[in-house]
Amino acid sequence: MFLFFQILVLKVLPIDYYGTIVIVPLFILMLPLSISTTGLLIIAFITGIILDIIEFHPGLYTSSLLVVAFIKHFWFKLLQPPFDEEREVSPAENSLSWLVLYIAVPILLFEITYSIELKMGFSPDIFGFILIRALFDFIFSILFLYLLYK
Repeated sequence: MFLFFQILVLKVLPIDYYGTIVIVPLFILMLPLSISTTGLLIIAFITGIILDIIEFHPGLYTSSLLVVAFIKHFWFKLLQPPFDEEREVSPAENSLSWLVLYIAVPILLFEITYSIELKMGFSPDIFGFILIRALFDFIFSILFLYLLYK
């Protein structure tokens, strides 16, 4: 659902000059925690390849989604207070502020990776543009997800 919404609706929004709204990393972040990191990487790879083929960006979404999939379990364990080992906790069980923090850092990493690869490199001449673009994409995505959640 996230993939089709990203392709069919968000791709045609007229804010592309200032930034883009990306919700596909949310799909990776909301997958159950029982899926191993290897499974997440495979799912992220397949999802990224599908987006790359449709949007004609070879490897752009794939590599950025792999970053999100790789850090998901580590980030969740870092944010989650100690809990009973027998009980499985999901991100949806926590408060809205915790959920925004859980989503914000991986999406920011996704946006930075995406922006660096979009500009085909990391040179000092375009460093400011990369950071500004990643920041706008991050703000648009978080606001959209917040409105979607409410």
